[in-house]
Amino acid sequence: MKRRYLLLVAMVICVASIMAGGYFFASELYAFKVNVKKYTEINIPKNQGMFNVLLKVMDTSVSLIPDRTFVLVDESRISELRRFVVNASVSPENVIEVKSIDTLRSVLSTVSSPTKIVMHPGEYSIEQSLNLPMISGAGGPYILTAQAGSDVVFKSATQEAMIVKGANWVIEGVEFQGVCDFDSYCEHAIHIVGDADNITIQNNTFKNFNAHVKSNGLQLADEDRSEFPDNVKILNNRFYNQWMRDTKNPVTPLDVVGGDNWLVAGNFVADFAKKRGNKTAYGMFLKGGGENGRFESNLVACEWKLRSSVYSDVRIGLSLGGGGTGNKYCADDKCDIEHRSGVITNNTIINCPNDVAVYLNKAANTTLADNRLLNTVGLSARGSVSSASATNNHIQGIIAAADSATITEKNNTFVHFFERF
Repeated sequence: MKRRYLLLVAMVICVASIMAGGYFFASELYAFKVNVKKYTEINIPKNQGMFNVLLKVMDTSVSLIPDRTFVLVDESRISELRRFVVNASVSPENVIEVKSIDTLRSVLSTVSSPTKIVMHPGEYSIEQSLNLPMISGAGGPYILTAQAGSDVVFKSATQEAMIVKGANWVIEGVEFQGVCDFDSYCEHAIHIVGDADNITIQNNTFKNFNAHVKSNGLQLADEDRSEFPDNVKILNNRFYNQWMRDTKNPVTPLDVVGGDNWLVAGNFVADFAKKRGNKTAYGMFLKGGGENGRFESNLVACEWKLRSSVYSDVRIGLSLGGGGTGNKYCADDKCDIEHRSGVITNNTIINCPNDVAVYLNKAANTTLADNRLLNTVGLSARGSVSSASATNNHIQGIIAAADSATITEKNNTFVHFFERF
């Protein structure tokens, strides 16, 4: 018992000492505050007597450390992101116009050659998953798009609105809304699985799902290996939620397990928060043994319209590795490395006050360049295989390496006080 008291007294003294450091230790001081606040938030309700009093003293002491300034983002900055567009190299001669969900389901089940499916304006209710199949003998593209200048809204009341098992699909220009009675029922707007290579998802809006776009491998029949989606492009989309997800399930708008050569560019990702379970959510991650993934020119606002009220509401902006992957779900069945040769460049990540903006977990040979991290704890890497070069980043926070991770720093600018985006 005495050890716990001595520990808390030492922590109080430590706070006073760090605060005396002033400007030069501002980022370290803020990171210290966040960690202490998480600890006291969990343990004050569990303890009584003198230990409870000391916990409250500790909590009050770190409260003297000022919070960061919330960074405001207006809609015009979001619309500026929409500059990554992939046009089909071949324009399908077969064009089908669709006015009902039943017609769409029928078209998807019979398509056999490169086709452009044009949705008429309106709302379409999805009570059962739509399947975008693998089509043998034809290279595509297979395009699902909204009629030019129109609003097309898919309202999903099922676990997965669309399951993409085939290669060469393009999904663009529509809005996906999760409308389930319980948040745990609305898992994914789009689930990409298996050998669904060369998928493009662009210029869409996704809101109110747990993992808006999910991707993972699929074990081949009669073979002891799995196929993973490769060469996928996630471009110029909006991902957000309108409330904290009341679920214990993973909450990550872009949740990618395995797969190589992903390009994730020009997206706006915001307000991903997990109310139950471990209360930890990610904006976007690539993990599961993939390589050569690229996060470029995305705007990630851990808090946009949904502000956190407790320090245990942890939202991490971008990650290579996430919280790790079970061996059986990994591309190499080992997951010694969660992601290899990833690039995180020219992203703006803001308002992650309770944790880091960028987290590397067993991520080897990572490049971090020209990113802006404001109102966050900073960036961190964990695991002996994690290695990164951090160059020309603008950081309001710290750079931290744990468990023998290595980060090489060059020409980074550290911001300690208020800055507007």
